[in-house]
Amino acid sequence: MANVPFTEALRRQYENLFNTCILRPDKVGEVDGLVAKLRANETRYRNVSQNLGIPWGFSNHYKSGKYVADGTWSDAAVSRQCGAAVLMRRMAEKGFVAFTDQPAPKPDTAPLIPRLSAKPSKDPALVTRAEDLQRWLNTFPGIFVKVDGVPGNITSEAYHKVTGHYLPGDPRG
Repeated sequence: MANVPFTEALRRQYENLFNTCILRPDKVGEVDGLVAKLRANETRYRNVSQNLGIPWGFSNHYKSGKYVADGTWSDAAVSRQCGAAVLMRRMAEKGFVAFTDQPAPKPDTAPLIPRLSAKPSKDPALVTRAEDLQRWLNTFPGIFVKVDGVPGNITSEAYHKVTGHYLPGDPRG
């Protein structure tokens, strides 16, 4: 049996956070002993306006604030537990879980990065993919790309600055 770092109480506490998460059947043996659905006590936290340690502990989304006793909130107290959202993210990265609302691409699926094109695609999904890439590129310092859904030379150059690779189909790479 796997050595899982959860107590039974913590497993039950986080159960609801896994409601949109399913364990991959081929990985169940690797997470033996881990309860598939963990539960959080949502009603207790509804009036708190900041990110809480229960889902967000050990992440950049959480700084401080937690209940130190039943009904007693402290803005200064810091949770020392890894949050459920952080655990779920890491489990997804390792392939232990899959999310029903965000299925992984099938192995024979075309690349997620759009091909170089000077014209907009007639396929709305490809336009959306190009716009998403352009928005993502704009999050990097010094990168300024027009979000127009056309993955042209400027988008490919920006992609190269960020990743070291040009868009598929670009003759430069």
